Amino acid sequence: MTATFPLTEGRDEHVLLAHLATHRLMPPSNCTVTISALVAIVHSQHSRALGTARTAW
Repeated sequence: MTATFPLTEGRDEHVLLAHLATHRLMPPSNCTVTISALVAIVHSQHSRALGTARTAW
């Protein structure tokens, strides 16, 4: 499953990585994260955890 996470001034890549860790998604062990200027693209086979993390973001 792939999900996009919008990045803003208050929600940068460091905040995203901490948020993903609360949902037991930790790159590179069980997900991959690609960062661009405005969004982060996260891919993981743990679709339920990724979906929950995206909803809570």
